[in-house]
Amino acid sequence: GATVGALYAQLRLEGRPLPRDVALYVVARLLSALGYMHRFTLDGQPSTMIHRDISGGNVMLGFDGSGKLIDFGLSRFL
Repeated sequence: GATVGALYAQLRLEGRPLPRDVALYVVARLLSALGYMHRFTLDGQPSTMIHRDISGGNVMLGFDGSGKLIDFGLSRFL
């Protein structure tokens, strides 16, 4: 796949906007990933993790349409 940042950069080079349906899909996948992250538990308690670096370079889109939030290097727990 590719990152959303790379996709957006390529579209800008071509002078094309990010299609609305793609943008909405990306936002939906990102919100789903964040929801999963906050519901994830190891001991029955919700996670207190905060990602802290949500950007186009940290959102991957797979060639199969999957979406993933990556790079938890700056994340922290409350």
